[in-house]
Amino acid sequence: MKIVIAGDGDTGHYLAKQLSRENFDIVMLGLDSAKLADYDLRYNILTMEGEATSPTALRRAGVTKSDLFVGVTPSENANLVAAEIAKAMGVVKTVARIDTREFLTPEYSGIFSSRGVDTMVYPEYLAAKEIEVVLDHPWLTKLYTLHRGEVSLAVVQVPGGSRIEGMKLKDFASLGRNFHISAIRRGMHTIIPTGQDDIMARDVVYFTYARNSGAEESIMDLCGKKQLDVKRVLIIGGGKITNLLLERIGQDRRVTVIEPDRARCRILAERFPQATIVNGDFRELETLREEGLDCADAFVALTPSSETNIVTSMVARDCGVPITIAEIEDFQYFNEATALNIGSVINKKLLTSSMIYEMLLDSMMLKAPSFVDLEEAEVLEIVVGEGAKVTRSAVRDLDLPEGMTIGALVRDGRGMLVDGGTRIQPGDHVVVFYAGGFVSRIQKYFKEKH
Repeated sequence: MKIVIAGDGDTGHYLAKQLSRENFDIVMLGLDSAKLADYDLRYNILTMEGEATSPTALRRAGVTKSDLFVGVTPSENANLVAAEIAKAMGVVKTVARIDTREFLTPEYSGIFSSRGVDTMVYPEYLAAKEIEVVLDHPWLTKLYTLHRGEVSLAVVQVPGGSRIEGMKLKDFASLGRNFHISAIRRGMHTIIPTGQDDIMARDVVYFTYARNSGAEESIMDLCGKKQLDVKRVLIIGGGKITNLLLERIGQDRRVTVIEPDRARCRILAERFPQATIVNGDFRELETLREEGLDCADAFVALTPSSETNIVTSMVARDCGVPITIAEIEDFQYFNEATALNIGSVINKKLLTSSMIYEMLLDSMMLKAPSFVDLEEAEVLEIVVGEGAKVTRSAVRDLDLPEGMTIGALVRDGRGMLVDGGTRIQPGDHVVVFYAGGFVSRIQKYFKEKH
């Protein structure tokens, strides 16, 4: 599969990093020669210097014979125009990152589709959805659902002193477990675990479980977590994500927004009269306390400054706020912030690249939830083909490659866990965790035998 990525910024960088592990034929088009040279050395991609909207540059990048064009430059207009040109030049599918929410409405999306822009990605919308999920499930860092909710993946950071700390994975068999530990994020590395791996404090653990299994209660108990009813939310920063988030949560919760820009405050107050909009400096602890920091159920930091979001989230934690969410766009801080005890971390660029990666896998007849933080691993939902290798014996006898585990499956519309004695059948929807770069090998196990 040949892919052209226009944009050498963080989104293009992360997407190229994800895709290069799968040995796709990737060309990145950009304007920063130093960045391009670095990517050329570090990843299995070809880089070219040129404007995204230049037909000559696009032709040199090979869009006329490409399967996918992705426009992720900082300019919305450039992304849309480049996608239109690429489509006209023969690329099969186009994706463009946008900044204008209106373009996603039926009134306008059809116009762009007719002009060659197949898919538009609005990063702020993805971030608002992610934050809403965390507020609805506050004992989790993140929650993903697969196959209409039949299988869920709960992401939990393990606190020190919890029951699960120090346990080996093989120990869970004696508990009559109703979940599967599919991956462990430790510091900056992701582990696809075996029975000999143990759980350490501050690990980020990925639990897979089936609907109505009672697993959430078991996981909360083991990890020392409690379900909270989030009623009072304090948000700092009044930008696009805050606007979208207020639309989603503003009717059900008492929300206060602190924003230093008076004009922006006026707009928010007019649009969301049910929310409390405060014109003030969110960097001052006194202001935060005056507006209810000490009694907030959740603190959401959405300022343009990653440093401010990190620091204020840490302050909120120190003041006893149980749920903290920080938007961190600077990659130099992202991994460190994930390792800190500041709750959930949101990054629009990673959400965008993960969504595009998901669409690509979907086009390969593989399904993937939108993961943004499995740095060295991926997860797929795969439909098992007739006569596939995985149907020939029980899971324990399949000799699956190291770095790959099957977390769960959906059969006849019902989710279930997978253990060593499970026999996978054709038509099963199987949830697979694997080390990056395994897609081609995974297909050999699950695709239909010819």
